[in-house]
Amino acid sequence: MPRGLELHEHSPPLQSPLSVPSRTVFSLNGKAYFGSVPAGKKESIQRARHEKPVPTLESGLVDMDALSMYLHRNPLFVPLYATRGWEYHHVNHPKTVYKQESLPEEERDERLIWFRGSTYQQLHMRIGSEEMYHDVHEIYGTRPPMATIEMALRDFRRLDVVGASAIYLNLLNGNNQYNVDVGSFNPPWIEDVDIFQRREVMQEARADAERGVSSAEVLEPRLVTSALKRLALALKDPYINKLADRRLSTDPNFYPVRTPSHKTLLTIANGILFREFVESNSAGETLQTEVERVQLAA
Repeated sequence: MPRGLELHEHSPPLQSPLSVPSRTVFSLNGKAYFGSVPAGKKESIQRARHEKPVPTLESGLVDMDALSMYLHRNPLFVPLYATRGWEYHHVNHPKTVYKQESLPEEERDERLIWFRGSTYQQLHMRIGSEEMYHDVHEIYGTRPPMATIEMALRDFRRLDVVGASAIYLNLLNGNNQYNVDVGSFNPPWIEDVDIFQRREVMQEARADAERGVSSAEVLEPRLVTSALKRLALALKDPYINKLADRRLSTDPNFYPVRTPSHKTLLTIANGILFREFVESNSAGETLQTEVERVQLAA
């Protein structure tokens, strides 16, 4: 069997969420009801909802491996981008804990917003499977310790840089296969910087990020592998694909995590170059704000 095609070890052998129609799913005493709620069952179903807690690791992060029964059995067949019948599932709940919409904007902790909104904390599920997940599991009412969140954000940033360096180096080599504006790749402030200098900076950034990713602080190894493999597929990048396949040779399973958009990755790459070649701190802060805005919107 080709590498990467192995089934998830926790996938059920027969009935799978993949066979669930893209309609509302109600679970009661091990049975699934599709479409409308059967007469007399609504109250019982409401009591049965959220009967199982969301599984977590010792670190407090969600255990994605325990959620594999809700995922496509072959992650290579999962779309890379939003499409009909599929949905991005945020693994951290409830969103009120993280988005803090009840607080004034200036009082919200951006670390919580970034953590929940990270693409690497989102799984691509069939709509029916995502609804089934929420029907079975208790809303996640706690969050990891803030120290864990901060370490996870550093790991996410390193993964972003791996992807950002890939898209920039490919564009620099004339490989324009991405949905990005050419002007955003070559803004006015970079035009006078030698191409070889840009390449050197991005290669160094990639090497630093790669070293950090290989010794991720709190992310489980399979999540790191998943992010690398999905980035490799989304960017059609042989370098990242080699990194991912090296890890898949010892553990062939990976999750269909969401990846940052091409625009987001290119903005991050420009931010790296801007900090390297432009001395104006005020302009640098402006660009960093734009990086954050694009990432959160991705």
